[in-house]
Amino acid sequence: MTYDYIIVGGGSAGSVMAHRLSAKSTNQVLLCEAGQDTPDGKVPPEILDSYPGTAYFDPRFHWQELRVHTEIVSHNRPEDRPALRKYEQARVLGGGSSINGQLANRGAPSDYDEWEQRGAQGWNWNGVLPYFKKVERDMDFDGPWHGKEGRIPVRRIMPDMWCGHAKAAAQAFKDSGFDYIEDQNGEYRDG
Repeated sequence: MTYDYIIVGGGSAGSVMAHRLSAKSTNQVLLCEAGQDTPDGKVPPEILDSYPGTAYFDPRFHWQELRVHTEIVSHNRPEDRPALRKYEQARVLGGGSSINGQLANRGAPSDYDEWEQRGAQGWNWNGVLPYFKKVERDMDFDGPWHGKEGRIPVRRIMPDMWCGHAKAAAQAFKDSGFDYIEDQNGEYRDG
């Protein structure tokens, strides 16, 4: 076959790009992913599990051979280079989004404003917020920070549903003076 576009990597970015390009029916798009396919109805239970460790620690969903140096190397002493370590990169349709914690936490508004100050025109908070809202369907909160019509449901696991470890961690944070913030995508303060 002949393709107009070949996208290597079926992670979040590659999958979205393939979807957008294939929306034009005349485009022939090939999306290549080295990891296993996860078609609707055949998604492995480890990926469907909301506990992030189930899929994240499963070697079937990682490139096992990838090794990297992660520390800064002195230019004056290249022989002091640290040993290679495993680089944890997803190898499955959906990429890291299929095996990570399924979290929907945004950066703080000041982070995006700083991006624009550093030259990323249009990437300030007011520029990106409409896109966050467009993609999400917030199941718990409404108001100017949240979308209600998007394709991605966003919901929180409230404290009454937390496991014992999460409750103990929350108590330790509270004992250290941190407030519990019910809506992390609506109250931009430390907590």
